[in-house]
Amino acid sequence: MKYQNLFKPIKIRDLELKNRVVFPAMATNLIADGGYVTDKLIDYHVARAEGGNGLNITEAASVHAPSAPRNFLNISDDKFVPGLKKFTDAIHAAGGKACIQLWQGGIVVAGGRPECNDHSTQRYASGGACYSRRVQRGYKGCGQGFR
Repeated sequence: MKYQNLFKPIKIRDLELKNRVVFPAMATNLIADGGYVTDKLIDYHVARAEGGNGLNITEAASVHAPSAPRNFLNISDDKFVPGLKKFTDAIHAAGGKACIQLWQGGIVVAGGRPECNDHSTQRYASGGACYSRRVQRGYKGCGQGFR
């Protein structure tokens, strides 16, 4: 077999994986309004763990709700813990391990309210100071990407 270690267990410090197959983070569009875990997201990841993945990595999970695009998985508050625990427990029950990809809006954070109703401005953090200016170079703002 060409990749003879792929299906062998591996231990990384205190984490032991049943194999070296990793399901990478990718957007699913299965997140509830407000950033909550849904049963569909859980089922999606459980199917992959049952299929043999040793490690499932979630899609990007926001650590700062105001800078998160709509329906991003959220980990910025304790109110998200019950859903994330249910998610993790389900993956563990299916024989896999779970990892979360942390995400923060970075230097460009959607301006205005968290709902991002105002797509005309962005807030830029520079040296601790924030200021608003018109969006340039075709960026539509609020996590909608470039045109």
